[in-house]
Amino acid sequence: MAEKMRAMVLTTLAQIEIHPLKLMSIDKPTIKGRTGLILEIEACGVCRSNLHLIEGDWKNMARLRACQ
Repeated sequence: MAEKMRAMVLTTLAQIEIHPLKLMSIDKPTIKGRTGLILEIEACGVCRSNLHLIEGDWKNMARLRACQ
């Protein structure tokens, strides 16, 4: 069974006040290949560009992921 980690996940494009990011338990990533690297992040911020994506302002860019 894969090791788990917590992550804030975007499940729906909508105004952040109506449909906020969800704290979820997801599989922890694994290193692929000899040159892979995993960093442990203590804190993270969200830039305005990420909020535009989350809130659906850039509908033609919906295939992109917000910062993870």
